[in-house]
Amino acid sequence: MQNKKDTIKRLIIYIVLAFVISNGPMLVMMALGVEQHTPTYQLVALLTMCGPAVASLLTRVITKEGFHNMYLRVNLKGNEKNYILAVLLPVVCAVLGGLLSALCFGGFLQNEALKELSPVFYGSYVLYLVGFSAAVFFPAMGEELGWRGYMTPKMEEIMGTPAALLIGGVIWGLWHISDIIYSCQGQGVLVILVQTVLKCVLCVGMGSILTYFTKKTGSIYPGSLLHMVNNNVTQILYVPFMTTAIMKAHNLEISILILIPIVVIGAVTFILQVRDGKKKTPLPVTQ
Repeated sequence: MQNKKDTIKRLIIYIVLAFVISNGPMLVMMALGVEQHTPTYQLVALLTMCGPAVASLLTRVITKEGFHNMYLRVNLKGNEKNYILAVLLPVVCAVLGGLLSALCFGGFLQNEALKELSPVFYGSYVLYLVGFSAAVFFPAMGEELGWRGYMTPKMEEIMGTPAALLIGGVIWGLWHISDIIYSCQGQGVLVILVQTVLKCVLCVGMGSILTYFTKKTGSIYPGSLLHMVNNNVTQILYVPFMTTAIMKAHNLEISILILIPIVVIGAVTFILQVRDGKKKTPLPVTQ
């Protein structure tokens, strides 16, 4: 019972620290009137992705937990397929989401940008973004070290796999609240609420996928790669499937459509983990 109380205390401390460390600077920027897409915003946004990692390290120090079970081993041998799949999966999800959008609203190969870019240039730009993603690998790892490497194992210990994946995904989604408010400035409370719900749905699905890879490999690195590619490459992959006008006219509907592949794959990994959870196989113990 004492161990469970310690775990709950550590979870609370971690979650509070993760929210404060990451959302605090974003709210300060908002108060100062720093606009999105400026270099300052982009730099701070990248740094705040490391907030969960910092929170997990501080929690370990504050509670004298130590630094074991951080899932920092690469464990590449025998997991090559999982590493490759982690890189390819967000690409597949983006293409499927784009196809769903094109089927519903049209716009396939009609984007204005495609008229100015040759297929070779577009393909080269996609490859460039894949390479550029390496530059932001550590911020993505910062999130994975916190959410999948620290919070999820503790939540599984307390409440079991299904609740840990669902509630943990919602917590991860709510952690994005300052970014959501930033993006929805001037659009009203209802828009913020809708975008928050969509973000939580995304994070439940994506969180299940990321946890699945962490469990399969005993490492945070496949999830970090997946997270990195999803953040930096998928947006450009939507370009052939929709025009700017269609995106503006059907923003909410398209946001829902591109969630569908992630939710479906997330549901599959959720079921697999619940099945394995019945066999008493939570996140593996590793160094």
